[in-house]
Amino acid sequence: MDAKIRHFGTYALFTEPVTTTTPTDEQPAEGLPMATILFVVVAIIIAAVGYFFVMKK
Repeated sequence: MDAKIRHFGTYALFTEPVTTTTPTDEQPAEGLPMATILFVVVAIIIAAVGYFFVMKK
């Protein structure tokens, strides 16, 4: 189903919520998730670039 939105009104906040079920048989991954490692690496790179530009001026 496609719908075009031309404006955002408050009436859209009062619709019935869509419920979805997810299987619970999956086991959580052990160890540190890859997304967390990637986030930390990107944050360190951004901080280093920011420090470089601040110290350069």
